[in-house]
Amino acid sequence: MVIAEYTWSIGQSVAYLAFWNPLTAGCSCPANLMLIDGSSSMDNIIDVLSIPVGIALTGIVLVLIVRHWQTARGWTRRAMLPLLWIAPAICTLQVVQAVAGNTNLAIFGSDTARNILYGYLPLILLGGPALFVASTLLARTARGAVGTAIVDLEPGAPPGQLRDALARALGDSTLQLAFRQPDGPGYLAGAAPAEAVLVHDGGLEHEPQLVRLTAAAASMALEHARLQAEVQAQLEQVRASRARIVEAGDAARRRIERDLHDGAQQRLVTLSLALGMARSQVAGSDPGLAALLEGASKEAREAIAELRELARGIHPAVLTETGLPGAIQALVERSPVATTVSAVPAGRYPAPIEATAYFVVSEALANVAKHAPTATAQVAIRQPAGQMVVEITDDGPGGARPGAGSGLRGLADRVASVGGTLHIESAMGGGTRLRAEIPCP
Repeated sequence: MVIAEYTWSIGQSVAYLAFWNPLTAGCSCPANLMLIDGSSSMDNIIDVLSIPVGIALTGIVLVLIVRHWQTARGWTRRAMLPLLWIAPAICTLQVVQAVAGNTNLAIFGSDTARNILYGYLPLILLGGPALFVASTLLARTARGAVGTAIVDLEPGAPPGQLRDALARALGDSTLQLAFRQPDGPGYLAGAAPAEAVLVHDGGLEHEPQLVRLTAAAASMALEHARLQAEVQAQLEQVRASRARIVEAGDAARRRIERDLHDGAQQRLVTLSLALGMARSQVAGSDPGLAALLEGASKEAREAIAELRELARGIHPAVLTETGLPGAIQALVERSPVATTVSAVPAGRYPAPIEATAYFVVSEALANVAKHAPTATAQVAIRQPAGQMVVEITDDGPGGARPGAGSGLRGLADRVASVGGTLHIESAMGGGTRLRAEIPCP
């Protein structure tokens, strides 16, 4: 099409030089030294042919521009927008000038019309260079947009979100980020990249600095995502390790509780029974020995009670046997604080969750008994979707601080070991509200 345009333009100019006679055209111009035939017949033929051929060539150029824009994608289509806007105006101007120069239409006969047509409307031709400058500035704007997209990207964003941000910044909907497969020669659009390939529109090859900036930005963002993934993996390992430590501690607690119950406690019970039998046998014959045996029997009973209380503190057997309802009820009955229980789920749950909920209530009631023995407390355990919420409130003096003692800090660590969170609200004079949110399937 470019060859056809040049051929027609040069051929038309040569033909005019060969057959245009200034005398017959009414022009007081110097004689045409290249004139071959001075008659007006050939000149008229050229005038008649120039209009349809010129319009046809102009129309074809315009159609090609529109078709190329329609088939273009991404950056190429965006870069063609200035040409798409200016091309129809320039083509229209050329057609109108061709018609006006080769016809005797009255509309083009006035001086005003000719001044507009040949004096002012050709300023449209300046739109081409102006829009070309605008398209070059567009590349610089895109560089800034790439930087802004990376800055606005949330920390640790997945590669898919990074690809979308870069595509929006460049205006290239075809942009892709492909990541080399760890065990094969191909590429995939997945996460955890070790090596990434940027697949972009071919039109961006004319903007090498923009491509380098985009690749550098993508590399930096992917490196950030990789570091974020490593930190997240390490955090998951720490959480898993903490959960294993707590589970191992609970298992050790249960084992010690069983050993105390089946070992030392049973021996003390046997010893107490033996002392009672011995006391009854010597009651009449040796009052002093009977009194001594009575004291020993009393000490044995107190040791059994203390051992049972110690075993409950290590791990309550009632929790293993009856679950949360029985364990919480037993805890409330032993507490010196007036406590009411408004809700406890009746089902059984994984041992770590039950143990965590139990010790949250135990620690909270122990703190109330220690710092506000005359207060009253309320216990509520509910299970909304996907979690167990343990809430203990009291009407004591308040002022509890999570970092003031090891009890609440240890309790927060225990709740965190199962993926939960511990919240404490304790304004001075406003009582205390302790709330543990534990993930529970």
